[in-house]
Amino acid sequence: MKQSLLILFCLVLSACAGNENPRGNSSNQTANAQKTSQPKPAEAMTFSAEKMQIEAGNSGEAILKLKIQPPFHVNSNPPSEDNLIPTTIEFESKNGLTFEKPNYPVGELKKFQFSEKPLLIYEGEIEIKLPVKADAKAAKGEQTVSGKLRFQPCDEEVCYRPQTVDVVLPIEIS
Repeated sequence: MKQSLLILFCLVLSACAGNENPRGNSSNQTANAQKTSQPKPAEAMTFSAEKMQIEAGNSGEAILKLKIQPPFHVNSNPPSEDNLIPTTIEFESKNGLTFEKPNYPVGELKKFQFSEKPLLIYEGEIEIKLPVKADAKAAKGEQTVSGKLRFQPCDEEVCYRPQTVDVVLPIEIS
């Protein structure tokens, strides 16, 4: 009896597994396939920075360039709502270099399907200005300073999980 029930259970399972679309609703499967073919959220933004030159004992400003790839946008800093994750960039002060608070551009107000109110966002290309101080005793020469870029990519319909990306800033101290 147990063996017959086990065989019957296996037959039912294999019949269900072979029938992935019992209602013949192929439009939902097509829509889901299109959704998964969108760019991955981590590919929503690229970072670049030209080599910054600064004299030991002086201050300067690094220009950090972000390019948000269509169809994505990211929240501004500060964001328009407290519960939204702002775009941030942080560099660790070390080797005689001190990084001040970044100067973020003003966001653009835009309305989306998933929000009742317009949101402050960045899209396209933006620049963040980063004040840097080089200590008088900072070692001269080229350095590469590592940082973290954090953002939450969204498209017209949904926001994805926040992303943290390693970035580098080339600096030459003279």
